[in-house]
Amino acid sequence: METTTDLKLVRQNPKCFTWGHVVKIHDVGEDYTFVEYVDYADGQTVSAFHVYVKGQSSGRSSCSWDKALVLAISIKNNSYSMADDVAFCAGRVLGLDESY
Repeated sequence: METTTDLKLVRQNPKCFTWGHVVKIHDVGEDYTFVEYVDYADGQTVSAFHVYVKGQSSGRSSCSWDKALVLAISIKNNSYSMADDVAFCAGRVLGLDESY
C-alpha cells in the first residue's frame, strides 16, 4: 500500500499514514490538526503528533501534545524556516524540555 501524509487521504484511510499507526486525529479550531500516531520504525508504544496547519502537513512531528501545539502555532504565525526556533524558544518559556 502506498503511504502518504495527505490529510484528506489519511482521514479516509488511516492505514496509509506514512509515519505510523494512527491512534486518533485531533482537530483544534479551523487551522490546526494533529495526527496522533505510534511510529512503525521505532517499535515504540508512545504516541507522537504530526502537525498540520490549515490542512497542510508541516513535515514535522513532536513527541508531546504541548510541543506539537506550540510548533503548530509558531508555523502558522511565522515562516516555516523560523518555526522550529520560535517553538524552541516558546517551549523554554513554557518549561517544556528541549527535544522536539
